[in-house]
Amino acid sequence: MGILGLDGCFIKGYHIGQLLTAIGVDPNNQLYPVTYALVEFECRDTYEWFLELLGKDLEINNSYGIVWIIDKQRWLIDAIAQMFPNSEHRFCVKHMYNNFKSEHKDLLCKQIL
Repeated sequence: MGILGLDGCFIKGYHIGQLLTAIGVDPNNQLYPVTYALVEFECRDTYEWFLELLGKDLEINNSYGIVWIIDKQRWLIDAIAQMFPNSEHRFCVKHMYNNFKSEHKDLLCKQIL
């Protein structure tokens, strides 16, 4: 199957909420949007709903070969493990870097990462 990235971002303005997205990587290492949804807030229930629809749309019957790129939200890790038990997940370097720089502020550590 391939690599799928999951993330959410805030929507501000007249319509508030969060935009959940799934982004894929094809064999040519190109990114493409798979799907998105506007929800009230990012939580386990909304991601389970999102992942359930994604699994049906992509006809994922066996989750072997799928790697999810996610941030380190425990409930998201648990939701993926429950819904796609044979898949793997990895953490987004951007999120790891943001957590890392809050603990290690010197330039050398930033360059190493």
